[in-house]
Amino acid sequence: MQKILKQNPDFRSADYICLTETWANQEFTCFEMVGYDGFHLPRSLAFQEDDSYYSSLKEMQHGGVCVFHKLSSETELCNLTSNLECIVFKIPSRNVFVATVYRTQRYNLGKFLENMETLICKLEDLSERVVVIGDFNQDILKGSCTVLSFMLSKGFRQLVSSPTTEGGTLIDHVYVKGCHDTQVTIIPTYYSYHEALKIVVPYD
Repeated sequence: MQKILKQNPDFRSADYICLTETWANQEFTCFEMVGYDGFHLPRSLAFQEDDSYYSSLKEMQHGGVCVFHKLSSETELCNLTSNLECIVFKIPSRNVFVATVYRTQRYNLGKFLENMETLICKLEDLSERVVVIGDFNQDILKGSCTVLSFMLSKGFRQLVSSPTTEGGTLIDHVYVKGCHDTQVTIIPTYYSYHEALKIVVPYD
């Protein structure tokens, strides 16, 4: 990851770097970047053990999410999620909450959206400015719009309109609410099946 940061100026200038499907385990250390600190949530810690369905997801390999932030940036980690591969952090100076989400294709959409609704309600109670990003494994370009329709019903806008993977699918979504004039740029990558998304949230 440090090599990627050094080679890509878009990453070097980023205040926050949000990663999904990290494939890292509990022993993974995501703090070894000069000038950055980070938070990591492996799949094994994202789901409950006392529910057979969530326990089956918990035992699956891969998955996980990670967020890096510049040491100079204001960042507060928020413990708001349950049964979601998701990290939520707050940018205090802007009162913006950002949720980075990964949904495996094996996660039943009904159950996933139940937990997403709980998360969205908590976020909306805390701020009028919310950003939800991640790999939802639903291709909007092919009409798979269950997640999109749900987020639109909650007052969010989806800002990505072009394919985000080598396969020509749009499964990486950016949802915003209350963050006006937010801009999204797709950045080609050579090291991943997914392209990178550069998101700029202006000061109001």
